[in-house]
Parts: sequence; C-alpha cells; structure tokens
Amino acid sequence: MSEANIFEGILFLIIRSSEMSNNEISRIEDSIARGNGVVTAVKDEHNNDTNYLDFHSKETDKGGDEKSKHVTHIISRSIEFIEYKLARKSMIPVTSPEWLFESISGGRIVNYKTFNPDPKFFFKDCFVCVADNLPVGDKEAIYAGVKAFGGCYLDVLTKYTTHLIAHDLSNEKSIIASSAINNSADGEGIDIKIVLPHWIDHCITLGRRIDETTYLLPDAKILKQGTPIQSQGNSFVDNADLTHIDNVKSDFLKEKTFYVASDHNLSERFSNSLDNLIKRNGGTVAKQFNSESVDVYIGKFRTGEFYEESCRSNRIIVGNLQWFFSVIVSNEWVLPLNSNLLHYPIPQVPLDSFKDLKISITNYSGDSRAYLSTLISILGGTFTKTLTKDNHFLIAGSTEGKKFYTASKKWLDENGHPKIKIVNHLWVEECFSRWQLLDDEQRKYKYFGHGHIQVESLIGTTKLDENSLKQWSGLEDEKRLPTRLTSDNVDDSMSEDETTQSKHTSEKRDSVEDANTLFASRYGGRSAAKKAAMKLHDNMNDLNKYQEISKSSRKMKNYMEELELRVATPSKRNPPGKDEHEHKQDEQKKPKKTTLPEEATKFRITAIMTGCESEINLNKNDLSKLSNIGIKVLADISPKYPINTLIAPKILRTEKFLRSLSQVKEIIHPNYLIEILKKLNTTEGESIDETAVFKEFSINDYSLDKFISVKDINVELGLAKTSTNGLKTLTCSDNHGRLFSQLNLNLSSCLNGGADTIGRILKDHGLKESHIIKNNLTGNNLKKALIKSSDNFYVLVAHKTKDTKLISAFKKLKAENDLKAVVVEWDWCVKSIFKMKLEPYDKYML
Repeated sequence: MSEANIFEGILFLIIRSSEMSNNEISRIEDSIARGNGVVTAVKDEHNNDTNYLDFHSKETDKGGDEKSKHVTHIISRSIEFIEYKLARKSMIPVTSPEWLFESISGGRIVNYKTFNPDPKFFFKDCFVCVADNLPVGDKEAIYAGVKAFGGCYLDVLTKYTTHLIAHDLSNEKSIIASSAINNSADGEGIDIKIVLPHWIDHCITLGRRIDETTYLLPDAKILKQGTPIQSQGNSFVDNADLTHIDNVKSDFLKEKTFYVASDHNLSERFSNSLDNLIKRNGGTVAKQFNSESVDVYIGKFRTGEFYEESCRSNRIIVGNLQWFFSVIVSNEWVLPLNSNLLHYPIPQVPLDSFKDLKISITNYSGDSRAYLSTLISILGGTFTKTLTKDNHFLIAGSTEGKKFYTASKKWLDENGHPKIKIVNHLWVEECFSRWQLLDDEQRKYKYFGHGHIQVESLIGTTKLDENSLKQWSGLEDEKRLPTRLTSDNVDDSMSEDETTQSKHTSEKRDSVEDANTLFASRYGGRSAAKKAAMKLHDNMNDLNKYQEISKSSRKMKNYMEELELRVATPSKRNPPGKDEHEHKQDEQKKPKKTTLPEEATKFRITAIMTGCESEINLNKNDLSKLSNIGIKVLADISPKYPINTLIAPKILRTEKFLRSLSQVKEIIHPNYLIEILKKLNTTEGESIDETAVFKEFSINDYSLDKFISVKDINVELGLAKTSTNGLKTLTCSDNHGRLFSQLNLNLSSCLNGGADTIGRILKDHGLKESHIIKNNLTGNNLKKALIKSSDNFYVLVAHKTKDTKLISAFKKLKAENDLKAVVVEWDWCVKSIFKMKLEPYDKYML
C-alpha cells in the first residue's frame, strides 16, 4: 500500500486539547490528506454540544444539508471527550497523533494499540507470548488479561514479541528466545524479556505496568530463595509480596461475592492472583458455590450444575473472565448480557451447521476483525485471512476493495449470481446470539453503507438472545425450535479472545433507512433399584441407613445394587421352566468372572497418571485424600484395579499411556486432580461431601480436548485430515482390550523400549501371542523363530534403521517360500491403538 492510499476509507475525528497545538493539528490534517483519509471534524475535548458517534445528533451545513459526522477513527492525546466511551464500545480506534506519523513514515498502517492515550491500557507497548509448558488455562487467562489492558499477543515467537512469559528456560520457546537474544548483533534487533508469569499477575492486580527487572529469568530476584520452580506454579510468590510494590486498593467491587468456575482450569498461582485482584477491588471470593451468597458467577462454558443454577437465579450475574477484566479496566459496572457477545460463557460445542463453512472478512480492522473471527471460530466455522473460491461467505463492512469486487463481480454462477454469499457483520452476530444458522438473504444482512458511511462502526450492538440461552440453563422454551449441536468440542482458540470491549444498547441510526433496518442432572438410579428402595423404606431402620448412605454417591451406588439383588423377583433369580438343578448347571457353564478385591470396587475413579511430572507430584497425603473421596491413583497398571481414567497433559507414547488405552473411557488433564486437591486442602479438617466435590469438579470439564484443540489432538493421533473428534472415537470404541485379538506378531529385539515392553502393550490390547526375533537371524533359523496368525500371515514389527539386515532376511524368506508376510514399523501398532482399529499395512511397510 502506497503512502497516498494508506488511510483511504478512514474517517477521522480530531480532538483538540491543551496538549495538542494548532501546529500539530495542521500536521495531523496534512498527514491524513497525504494518506487519502477524510477529516470529519475537529472539536475541542470538552465540547459536548455534538457527539459525533451519536446518529441521533444531527447538524446541517449552511446549505441546509445534513453534515456527515460518521467517524471510523479518532485522534486524541486524552480520553476526556464525550465520544470516548461509545468509541470503546463500538471498537473504534482512538490513538495519539504518533500513530498517523509512523504510519505515513513507514508507508503502511501500524498497530494502533501501541498509541492508545488511555493510561488504563498499561500493556499497550507489550506484545506477549506464553511458553507452552504453562497450564493451558493460565495461558488463556494471561492472553485475555494482556488484551484487556491494551496489549497484543500471539502464541508464537515473532520479531514483534516483547515479552515471553515462562517459568524457566528449559522450554522450547525460552531456548529460541535466549538464543535469538544472545546471537543478535551488538544486542540490537532482538529485545525479548523472559519473565515469570507473576509479572503479568502483579501488573493486573496493581492496575499499572511495573518494572520487569525482578521478574527476569533465569535469576528472578522476586523468587524466594531455595523454593523450586514448578511449571504448575504453586504460589511461591505470596500476594503479600505485592505490598512492598504498592498498596493501592479500591472498593469498586464492594459487597459483591464472586465464584470462579473450575472450567477455566487455572493453576493455583493464577487462581490466587485472580482472588487477590477481586479482593483488592473490594470484592470477596467464594470457594464453594452457594446460590444464596454468590453474586457473580464467572465461567468459561455454558455447562455444569452451578452455571445452570446461576442462570435460574434472578440475582446472580453470569459472565466470563473477559467480561471481568473489561469491568476492571473501565471501572464501570456493565452487565454481561448488556455487553459484548464474548463477555458471556460460550457454548462448549460448535454448531453442526457451521462446521464446514469457510468465512473471510473484508473492510473490518483491528478489534472489529478479531471480534468477528472469534465469533466465527466459536460457531464452528473456519476463518480464512484470504478469499478463495472455496469460501462460502464473505463478511463485508463496505463495498470497497479487491475481496468484495472479486466475490460480487468475478466469481459468479451460471445465473450471474455471486457463488460466495456476501453479508455484513450483523449476520454473524445474530447467528451467534441465537445460536443457529440464519437465512443470509434478509435485507438487514445486505446493507453495506453508502457514501462515506460504512457499517464497521455499527459493530458490537447485538445482544445475546435470552430465549436461546434457555437451552443451556434448563429453562428452554418448548415452542422455540431447538438448534443442532455436534459432539465435537470447540477448538481451543485464544488468539483472538475479545476482552476490552463492552456493548451499549442498540441505537437506531436515523441517517439512512437501511441503517435503521440493521438495528431493528447427573445421577439417577435404575427403576428396579428405586422400587427396591421403596419397599425397604417401609422399615425405619432401612430408611435411616438410606439417609446416611445417600450422602455419598459411591456408597449410594453400591447400596442400590445391593437392594436390587435383595428384592429381585423369583423370575430373575431362577427363570421360569427351569428347576434349581438346571439353573445350577447353567451357572456352571457361564465363564467365571474375575473376582476383584472389595477395595477395588469402592472407587468411582481408578486412574493411571503419566507424563505429569511437570504439572503435579502426588505425595502419600495427596493419594490418601483422593482415595477418601473415591479417586484411586495407581503407580502402575494392575489386574487388581481395572482402570477407567487416564490422566496426562497431552497425547503420549509412553508404556503407561498406551497400555491404559485398552481400558479407559476418559482421558483427562492433571488439572482435575490439582483443582480437587486445592479444594480438599482448603477444607482440611471439615467433613467432605464427596458427591458435592464430583458435582463441582465434573470430569467432563477436564477432558483433554478442553485443554488441547481437537485439531492438535487429531494430528497426534494420526487423524490430521479428519474433522471428527479423535479423542472421543478412541475412548468410546468397542475394541478396547481386543484390538489385536486376531493376530500373532513377531517383535524385533531392537525395537525402542524393548520387545518385552512392546509385548505387554500389545497383550493388553488383545494380542494372542508374540515372538521376540533377534536381528541376526536369517534363513531357516529365522523361519523357525517366526509365529504366524491363524490365516497363515506373518507380521514382523521392526526398527527401520537398526533392523536393516533382519528386514532383508525376512523379505528374502518371504520371496523364497512364497509366504504371506509383511514387515512394518512400530508406528503401525501405535496408530492402530490411537484409532482403535487396525491400520492398513501399506503406509507403514519397511
């Protein structure tokens, strides 16, 4: 873009103040003209006669015609002008004059956030990246906080990165950043500060940017000497340490009690920091949910008992972290439902009707563009930066530009109509608000402004549809058509989270007619058990026993099963037409079930944990606390304790991980244990209601696909080209424990990890028999050592580089004896396990 056109289509309002001289205003106007922009007006900051963002306010020129007061950008050195609040709510950039000058100097529009005159945006000079070994929940919260307070972020290191947030220098991003700093010529060109996440916490808590020196790695002075750094980040820097920096407090949140839901999956460190931020602004924090005392529920998703209870309350405010940060920034109490669409918990799964849609955007910039791309992603669509013929929709803010021209004039069908549907932002907003794919042909979606008036400044006025919200709160109106939801999870997207903007009530725009149109339950016993309970409750002793046991869902389940057996009808005990002798014979014919020790049946969750060393380390006390509420964490797989849950921070190839996949129905993140232990530690010495614990910490909220995107999980599982949720396919398969049941395999002695380990993994997955093959065998000796499957097929699992001689000998043997045989790499076994079905051999043949 040449200097002559960089401001084309931008309509400027200039705010004159004591800090801006007449000479500077002349320079501003000259720069705008050089960039082909338009100056709508120049006004004094304290002049409230005309609000240039209020379309109800009209002004006429000397000829009697209405003056255009439309504004897309404001230049000011202060925020003390009447349009400022509306500008923030409408996502209209407000910058100092330096933004103009640097854009003209560089011949391109530079990032406007760096030039925001609002002192509350203290991160405005920061471009942040977070190390990958921080908990995902913390990473999302850090990015949300940085954006809320005026900063930028990207989850990869770039030349623009100013701060890398990390616990240590052992992670990949820290190594790359350190290397770039050390290798930069004369220390110029690269200036990345690698700081502890506590720097972010403390800046947000204090409401200003503080010096990074004491937080810089590797020798962060703020760390308490002798305390180890753990990537989970238990709070080794106390909140009390803030007092030596500042002691500024506020009563803005006075008399408000906040409950932060566990679905944010925050570390103990960040949770403590968030608690401290609430308290320093006058609020209180509830560690247990109580609808009678909680005033504000902060959650990530529209799910869970506490979310539903909050929605049904007429008193509790429901919002998310982005909303909370925006309230702190603005120091203005705006209800989430009257605010930005992204300031309320989002649906946990995308819309089925959106999942195959590719959507591009044109003539929206900055926060507006980020806001729309986030809505598209949450809905389930794919946002594309570039427009191709594969796109289904183009969201346009005006009729200008190459994208709009191409979509509307060049790519036409046989009837001369655009192949790509063109709509404005209101279509996306209302699809999100009502959570359904709406008819895109409505007139209000086809308005793109006229003349200098564009629709970008009208963005952000749509509210969430309260009737649509009822489908998540349990209050769904039966007359309303249900929306379709998929079983796939929302991709873990954080790069475009909106946190700073809030929304005002929709205002009619009188300037044009089309602008007016534009605004125009978890536990349930079986029936037999319920009947049994009814009979036994006639006896008062049994009723007392029932009331006592009902406090524990685990004991309740065992009790219900016991009741079923005790009151089973004769027909169930001994089917009609069979005498007792025949019945006993039938029982003898049935395969005997393995009798488990009584202790093994008392646990609701029996889990194996692997790869979690950097997240959590459990001691005996922790294991005991978990066991007492029905969670058994095993050190290794044991036939005494069938497992149902695998705990890991990501998809792994460890022995424990692969063996566990033969049994488990859930794969969850270690934050599940971290959050529960945090709860147990805060209530130590008190009576624990395990049912309440499991309700508060729903295992579904900690599924691995809530922490890692489905896309990334699918890549690890070998499903990169599919849109299905590979994790769900894996855990819900019927092939657990019998995947290789029709095979015998030959395992090279050179396989990584050892053939014995490989054999144990495959045996857990149903392998009948395996032979370990030494890599020096050839000819007849090799043939004698091999084992074949029942279909006379030989399969050898070998190492690509270590077994070159064995592979050659095997292939020679196959050719000379006309054997049905194949040699594959270990990855064939792994990918078969990950997909829970036998992979074709051809992709893995050696």
